Amino acid sequence: MSDPTNGDRAAWALTAVGSFHGETRYYAFDPFSDGEVLEAAGDLLCNLMHLIQGYGESALQAVKDATEMFLEEVAEELQDLEEVD
Repeated sequence: MSDPTNGDRAAWALTAVGSFHGETRYYAFDPFSDGEVLEAAGDLLCNLMHLIQGYGESALQAVKDATEMFLEEVAEELQDLEEVD
């Protein structure tokens, strides 16, 4: 298997958000509705922070670490695109 792209990562996240939405909402998830995806993703992030805190860890540190990882992955993808040109 080749290294995942950020598009792959986004697709995995959309699957997770859709699954979360199915567990917590009474209406069907519309993956083409930007507002619905944003709301459900925000709810999932909030609940993940509660989970992390419940394990005695810093939810804010996890968000910081995730943000740094996101920025690294975006930079890597941009670098890969520049090497192709």
